[in-house]
Amino acid sequence: MTRIVSPEIFAEHLASQLLSSDVDPAPSKDELREMILVAFYASITKEEGRDLKFVIALVNTETLQSSQSGLDAWCPCVFTQPIDFNVTAVAKPAPAVNPNYSVIAVQSIDKSLKIVGVIRTSRNEYRQSRNEPYPTRLTPWKCLIIKSLGTGQLRVDVGFLYVASLTRGTIVDHDEYRQSRPVAVHKQLYKLASRSGLDEFDYAHVVHRTLLSLPDRGHGGIIIIQHDSEYKYLEGGYRIASGGTNLLDAVHQLGGRDLATSRIHIPAVALTLHTKETEAERQERLDFERRHREIKKELEVLRMIEDATNFAANLASVDGALVLNTNLTIASFGARILRTDDEFRVIDTLHANTEATSETRTHNPIKKTPRNASQLSSKLRLPLARISDIRCIRRWHIKRHASPEIRKPRKHLATNVAYVVISFSIYAQARIDTANFH
Repeated sequence: MTRIVSPEIFAEHLASQLLSSDVDPAPSKDELREMILVAFYASITKEEGRDLKFVIALVNTETLQSSQSGLDAWCPCVFTQPIDFNVTAVAKPAPAVNPNYSVIAVQSIDKSLKIVGVIRTSRNEYRQSRNEPYPTRLTPWKCLIIKSLGTGQLRVDVGFLYVASLTRGTIVDHDEYRQSRPVAVHKQLYKLASRSGLDEFDYAHVVHRTLLSLPDRGHGGIIIIQHDSEYKYLEGGYRIASGGTNLLDAVHQLGGRDLATSRIHIPAVALTLHTKETEAERQERLDFERRHREIKKELEVLRMIEDATNFAANLASVDGALVLNTNLTIASFGARILRTDDEFRVIDTLHANTEATSETRTHNPIKKTPRNASQLSSKLRLPLARISDIRCIRRWHIKRHASPEIRKPRKHLATNVAYVVISFSIYAQARIDTANFH
């Protein structure tokens, strides 16, 4: 079954699956949960400006030492002292560890997970007959392997056997993976929105308890739906003045145009009207004019939705998190997620374990108005300067929808509404295609 979930729920689901699996060494439920959360939050962390792809394996060095090749063949990089297993410790070496050939080795030492080194998963052996190198796989068959395939994308294997995936905020079970392709989240949310209209229960489930993604927009970042206006677990960032800024209003202010009164020109089909118009002709003309007005109105709403979604994507691409209130007003952007003490702190219903880079809170209240919008763009060097992209999108929509053959724009509108539901319903962005999971 495919379900929209948080990483924590995915860890619980995985624990129930691994109970019946032959895993060596077998992690405890708490260790498995910690590995999933650390891997997930490391995957949404940028290091050296890169989106991280890495592999974590739970190993036992004694088992590797007793293998035929010995520990040196397995671990070309063994740490003198084991390193604490956390997001920072995984993210720092990730750019230097090629996931195709090596994994970050994690071991349970004194009931605590430690990084013991980097395991080589393949090496070149020589054919005795031709003296030619060929790759040899060295990964233990029964160890637990967690692969980060992209931002917020996790795949869990036991050796070479696929177990489950966390992709675009959904769980993909082994049985379903074998039977059909993973179902994208935007299709799930589209069905949910079309069937139930997002009532109170669905809103709580989809918006408050899931990951937030901006698929197919080429942006990486985090968006948080925040209940607590005091930002207990957020640090720094550019905080918006009291009251917040609605996304549509922000597009209006920064774009310098009135979305409520703007119009998209659609060439009307000329009707030949006689001096004496029959009742049937008059009714046909009125119906045509009514449909024409509906098309213009829906296209305008479509463009406003597109602009607002792109604006949110641009803010989310700022290093840090874009924080939205439950009424979808902007509270802050560029914020960092804190980890305090030794416990995972809760943001909404999700657990975050990103290390705090500074203990001093930085307050940067910004009031977005048309007067200082350009000043913000130049001073902070934010993606707000991408208004030209929005205008290009507008021209693209005008060109696309200017044809008089358009008679059913509701389908396009519903699709974009679904994208907005996605934009405010999932927590971390995933940019790889589901085909990568095969």
